[in-house]
Amino acid sequence: KLSDTRWACRADSITAIYNTFEAVIATLKEVREKEKKPHIAAEAKGLLQNIYNFEFILALEVLKKVLLLSKGVSDKLQSEDLDVVTGCERVTDLLASIRALQCEPKFEAFWESTLQKCRILSIEEPKDERLRKIPRRIDDNPETTVHLSPKDKFRVSFYYNILDLMSSSIESRFDKHNAPVLKGLGYLGPSRLASPEAWENISLAVQWFQSDLDVDALESEIFSLQTSLLLTNVNKKAKSEKRKASFDDLFKVLQTEPECYGNVIKLMKITLTLPLTSTSAERAFSKLKLIKSRLRSTMKQERLESLMLMSVEADILEQLDLEELVEKFVDMAPRKMDLV
Repeated sequence: KLSDTRWACRADSITAIYNTFEAVIATLKEVREKEKKPHIAAEAKGLLQNIYNFEFILALEVLKKVLLLSKGVSDKLQSEDLDVVTGCERVTDLLASIRALQCEPKFEAFWESTLQKCRILSIEEPKDERLRKIPRRIDDNPETTVHLSPKDKFRVSFYYNILDLMSSSIESRFDKHNAPVLKGLGYLGPSRLASPEAWENISLAVQWFQSDLDVDALESEIFSLQTSLLLTNVNKKAKSEKRKASFDDLFKVLQTEPECYGNVIKLMKITLTLPLTSTSAERAFSKLKLIKSRLRSTMKQERLESLMLMSVEADILEQLDLEELVEKFVDMAPRKMDLV
């Protein structure tokens, strides 16, 4: 089970409530009227009062739209074979989509959709509250107080507020200063390296690693690689296997020619060590839950790390020769002595 705080879980929960709202209301009404245990009936009554109103349904409409927009991008960013350029583009698209919702026509569309749903459910539209006169001891000029209608209040306090929070959260997590660097490194991928704008984007990223690279030599190596059969063969091989050529494919081939592409190899090493997704860490935590169970809760850190490494890198472990490992283990025994 994924964490309840994940975007995917929130989006799925909102969608499930929205699609089964009538059934949820009917169930709560039945529990409220027929349940014999007072505390359960009281809880059902409280839930019904909180969700059987115009404000809740309008919030449901808005959040369903916003969270489903973010869910697609969240799923993409968690994919194991993520292309960093594609990832940056999807985040930019998400931000543009959220900002496109920040307008009056979109809010009016949500409002009208909620009105239609409330008519079906026999829920009344919110009415203007009676204006209360503010005492002069609190406000010297009560005439200047602004009284908002329920519609305007929801627009200001919820709709625009939640969209602003979403936009600012995305911008803080995907810093606009770091995005060009990640995007530039993404152009080292075999599928994008041959494009005309590759060096223009790569050069923006290289500015951060000038102390590790010869920039002029790197530019020449990139130009040479773009027109080489080496890059063409990598893409052709991946295409014949009905998959997309990866960084690893190109990196393995380049390592056979370090004299020609030394700086490209260095830059690709930097790129391949960047933690672009959270999937690896999440998989490790999933393994940790399986390994450190209640029956193994007292193991030391060194043993735990070794078991974790074996579990996470199981594909490498399966390729090892067990007989060779046994011989090495025997040789490491402290009592083993060479007899002449």
